[in-house]
Formats: sequence, C-alpha cells, structure tokens
Amino acid sequence: MMENTKITPIKLLLRAVSGFVGGLFGTLMLLIVFVLGSSVMDNVFKAEELSTEVINPVFLAVFLIMIFMGLIIANLFSTMLVSFCDKDKYFKRASIMHQIFIFNIVLFFVVLPFYVFSLVLDFGTLSIIALLHSFLSLAGSHLILESIANPRYNLLAIYGTSFGIILGVAVNLIIFKITGTVNILLFAFLPVTWFFMTLAQSLAEALYTSFYKLYGIDFLGVDTSFGMDYISRPKTETEEIEDEVDIEMKKKKDPKDKTGAEFLNES
Repeated sequence: MMENTKITPIKLLLRAVSGFVGGLFGTLMLLIVFVLGSSVMDNVFKAEELSTEVINPVFLAVFLIMIFMGLIIANLFSTMLVSFCDKDKYFKRASIMHQIFIFNIVLFFVVLPFYVFSLVLDFGTLSIIALLHSFLSLAGSHLILESIANPRYNLLAIYGTSFGIILGVAVNLIIFKITGTVNILLFAFLPVTWFFMTLAQSLAEALYTSFYKLYGIDFLGVDTSFGMDYISRPKTETEEIEDEVDIEMKKKKDPKDKTGAEFLNES
C-alpha cells in the first residue's frame, strides 16, 4: 500500500547513485572490449573502418559483443546495487536478476537480424540500431525491476521509467553537444541513463505517495477501476460474501408478511 511507502532523501540518493555505479560497470566492460578491439584484433575500431560504406563483419562481431556485454553488465549490476539500497522493496533480487538476464538475451536475438542487415548499410545506421537496442534494454530491465518489486503499481513504474529515459536522453544530448564526440557519449550513456531512471522512479514514488496521503485516491493501483469499468467489473469474492451477508441481515430485519392460509395453518 502507498501509505506504507516512504522515500527518504537518503534512499532516493542511494538508489540514483547505485544506478549510476551499475552503469559504470557496464561502461567498464565497453571500454575493455573497445581497447581489445583497438589493439589486439587488428584495430577493428580504427577511423578508416568506421568511415567505410560497407561494415566489416569482424568489426560488427566485436561491436555486438561490446554492446551486449556492456548492456547486460550495466543492467544486472545496477539492479543488484539498487536492491541492496532498499531491501524491503526489492527483496526478490534473484528473481529480478534472472528475468532481466533472460530479457536481455531474448532482446539481443530479436535485434540481431537488424544488426546483420546493417552490414550492407553504413556505420550511421548501425549506430541508430545500437541506440534503439540500448534504450529498449535499459527501459525493459528497469520495468522488470519495478514490476516484480511492486506489481500493484506497474503504471507508476511506466511513468518513472519514461520520465527517466526522457531526462537521460536530454542529458546525453547535452554531453554530446558539449564534447562533440560519439566516443564520450558511448561511455556516458549507460551510467547517465540508469542514474535518471532510478532518480525519476524514486521521485515518482515520493510524489504519488504524497498525493495518496493527501487525497486518499489510489488511481494508479491496478485494482482501481474508473467509469464504466467500475460499474461492469466482476465482483471480488469478498464483495460477494458481503452481499450475501447483507441479504441475510435484511431478511432478518424485514420478514415477509404471512398469507392467511399460512397463519391458519400455524394456528
């Protein structure tokens, strides 16, 4: 219930920092693959390779490893660190991390044909595909984290994740505008986006809890119905039992009038 949810400033800050640090672990994995690709594997990330019209398959393979490993490490470490900061809410840590791991693997194979298709295109198209893949991976992982932790408020998780992605995109664009290089944006993307997703989620929870305490309306709860949905919704088992009890009480208070024959028979 929302009245039992309390987001303190310390908890809010710890969640956001945990998301940022988890994103840094993903960035570290990106950096490791990037360095290996630039030094050991015949400079697959050299400038000439990125400027060609047709993408080298070796470059694509290393690029896929870099993106996949960076995303999955960032998502798993961010989830783990956030769960340690709020053990009461994120107590299903193992289940959350399993589902996030499976989701990222499934998502990778779904977008893999688009990566392969980019072989006949240019590096700009590959970058767009990787960017969309990254957004889907981060947003999906954060939604899984929040949905399993508090399934009653899936809608609140959607709001928090959406606002966090928007803020993350805005800050990443500012970073790109200031630096003017894609490489800096590549390594800033994961920690910045996870930071703002966890921050926005915590702020959304705090604001909604205040709204609920003030007005007593739980309009984001999955059990809350509006309009015709409220009228036509099926009754719960508890409501059916209450209706039966009300009917029995009315029968006791207002017994039916007896007919003349019934009265004579009783006499």
